[in-house]
Amino acid sequence: MALPRKRTTSAAPVAQTTVAAVAQPPAGTGMGPNLMDTSIFVSGGGVPDGDYCIFAEYAIHTPTDKATGAPKGDPKLGVMVTYYAINDLAAEPRKQHYSVGRNAHKSFMPNADGSGIVPIPGAPPQPFYHDTAWEVFINEAVNAGVPDKLPGPKSLNGFWVHITQVNEPESWSKMPQTGATAEVQGKPREPVKIAVISQILPGGNPLQGGGGLEALQKGAKPVSTVVTAKDIKAIVGATAAATLPADGVNLEDLAAAVEEAATAALEKPENSKGMPRGKFRQEVGDFLDAQFGADVKDAAFTEVISNEAELNKILGKLGFVLQGLQVKLLGM
Repeated sequence: MALPRKRTTSAAPVAQTTVAAVAQPPAGTGMGPNLMDTSIFVSGGGVPDGDYCIFAEYAIHTPTDKATGAPKGDPKLGVMVTYYAINDLAAEPRKQHYSVGRNAHKSFMPNADGSGIVPIPGAPPQPFYHDTAWEVFINEAVNAGVPDKLPGPKSLNGFWVHITQVNEPESWSKMPQTGATAEVQGKPREPVKIAVISQILPGGNPLQGGGGLEALQKGAKPVSTVVTAKDIKAIVGATAAATLPADGVNLEDLAAAVEEAATAALEKPENSKGMPRGKFRQEVGDFLDAQFGADVKDAAFTEVISNEAELNKILGKLGFVLQGLQVKLLGM
């Protein structure tokens, strides 16, 4: 059964919060470059998939040997993100450091409260290159609906999000294995996964009055956005929903809707040779929202688009493949 097309309802539109309306974080000892601005970048996800309340701040981090705890490698400037598992608040929160570049710490340091970074006096200028872990994270966050160019990483504090592992940028495979022996240097490196935001959970956007760790501790919970048979029955009536399985949407119909949206995106002349993953997700999401509504769009992202294997089945039919952060023509 094909999914029903979007119908006009009386539901009130969700208010959109602009960046200008977001309160500035504490100034600390001054502000340098804004690494929440995705346009600034010039050319290991230890957090499993799941739902989290997050907090973030700039930090210098020195990797350590997992066995001995001894420092291993050079310190790195980046953003330390703390993850509180929404379904297990009693668990120890996880921390993940996202580097902004292997040499950034030579030119910049966090300010006193971690809300910004400041230049190191007398240090050489340092650009912020593409394909760092933090650029991957913040680009995916923006694709998921976090406003671009927020004042600093602390603007993410209290967001309720779904975290998904994505493949490292393709350029990482060409990097030497830092600190490895000569024997290891000559061997292929295991690909790295990066934990990123794939969805802002319903009611979990602090910029719109939601989210927050305290609310979770008081018993608040995100509302599920997965469309069930009951949801669709309420929207389109019993007859149209009769062939749906009792426990949720027909995944074949969702896949067909995603294939239709992907075809529309990739048939555009500017996308005929491929497109960035973030742009693909945005165009597919816009198509699904316009044609089928926000509920079906959310279900498609949860069940199909965020599942790389399922998405590549669809892209393969169209002559494309998702590799890292790029949707590419097969064979390229």
